Amino acid sequence: MAVQDPSAGRSAVDEEIKKLSFELERGSSFRLMDTLFGEYDSGSVFEYDFSSLDTRKALEKDGKLSCIEQALTLPILSAGWRIVPAEGGEKVAEELETFLRMGALEGGMQTPINLVIAQATSARAYRKAFFEKVYKEQDGKVFYDKIAYRPPETCRIARDPRTGAYMGFRQTPVRQGTPSLTQTKDVDVRPPYAWVHINGQRRNPLSGVSDLQVPLWCHETKMKILYLWTTFLATQAEPRLMTSGGDPEDAARRLAALRGGGVVGLPNGVEARVLESNGTAAQSFQDMINYLDTQMSASVLAGFTDLTSGASGTGSYALSQDQSDFFVQSLEAYSTELAESITHNILGDLVVFNHGRTAKFPKFEFEPLADGDVDRCITLLQGLSNGQSVLPFEFVEELAMKTANYLEMDTDKLRDAMEKAAEVAEEKAAMALESQRQGIEGQKAAMAQGAVPGKPGVNGKVPPKGSPAEKQAKTVAGVAAKVGVAAKAVQQKQAKESAR
Repeated sequence: MAVQDPSAGRSAVDEEIKKLSFELERGSSFRLMDTLFGEYDSGSVFEYDFSSLDTRKALEKDGKLSCIEQALTLPILSAGWRIVPAEGGEKVAEELETFLRMGALEGGMQTPINLVIAQATSARAYRKAFFEKVYKEQDGKVFYDKIAYRPPETCRIARDPRTGAYMGFRQTPVRQGTPSLTQTKDVDVRPPYAWVHINGQRRNPLSGVSDLQVPLWCHETKMKILYLWTTFLATQAEPRLMTSGGDPEDAARRLAALRGGGVVGLPNGVEARVLESNGTAAQSFQDMINYLDTQMSASVLAGFTDLTSGASGTGSYALSQDQSDFFVQSLEAYSTELAESITHNILGDLVVFNHGRTAKFPKFEFEPLADGDVDRCITLLQGLSNGQSVLPFEFVEELAMKTANYLEMDTDKLRDAMEKAAEVAEEKAAMALESQRQGIEGQKAAMAQGAVPGKPGVNGKVPPKGSPAEKQAKTVAGVAAKVGVAAKAVQQKQAKESAR
């Protein structure tokens, strides 16, 4: 086979590169209805989202809606975070993490990073979260003085009118007191001073989506039903009357003037009766409210929030934690999306300003959100350490490894220790079974000579050598030894952590 000339291949690649048009975008990200953007000015189009005020008012009125919003955001706020360095970029990552964790009195930001993260999660309700980045010079380097949140109802995102590319945002600032006209003019905030976190770009890259869109529709429908329900209750408190005989119109006027405890005289032959309801209408209102609440939680995969209203007190539905599993996965997907936005818009600018574009860029990451599972895994593992498990052996071993991963233990070292313990336990089990077999043979010989029979082995029986029952007994002993080693290692790890 002939050896190819590397230079010949390189020239072919160069010819292909010459055909490329670098940084040329011909298409557009606008959808069909996105042509109705709010305004055009200074080479940008601006989109105003009118749903922000409606969302804010609804969150103040609806307990179920507020519960869902907290379920979508609070787990992320309770999770820890870290900055993961790129290979060879440990110093850059350490510098950024040190600054972001500094308090305002120590020279850090006036807006702590945890507050910024909390405000960024508001995009789950309002589609977008707007921030203005204010810089400062410190020790010869550029850092943030603050990352200031801007209310979404005062802002509109700016985009390139041809391609839809992001170009910052415009705010109509609200001033207190008696500001001059120049102070109330629109303010354009452009990169690198602007950061707009857009929620749900996978569905709507330009405008984002609100995770409360369906719950908001349910809230509006609930308000209409509550109005009808209130009207119905008013009729139950003051029942309607019906008259017959004589002059019904005159009797009706007299009855209409009645108030609580009032008395009215009616002519002879005129009868008044109360129009009674069957009492089932209230249940229809309640059923519709429950249906809307269920749709609210189902739209964000938070069906577990309905357990208190839907559970009957018995069965797995009332007690199970499984309904939250998929919801936790959705939270982890959102936290990854938010972490990427922080990496690009917060970390990226500081790395470029202080180290240049050739530096090793670190990544912002959230800690795992399902930390509550750690305690359950540890409790279950310790409960299984007595070897009396009815669970599959594979599950028990995987549980031990998962718990070790949660606690950041050396899983390879732990696995080796578990395997060695299993080998020793299986050998001991085999020796015990063989000893029992020999005891049975000895007793048989003794019985032949007239001795009193005993009950050797388990229930007087010992599995034959090489039988499936013997293999099962040895496997049970090995798994029990593995779990015992894992449980002991976990206890030692917890003791070390508590001693710190």
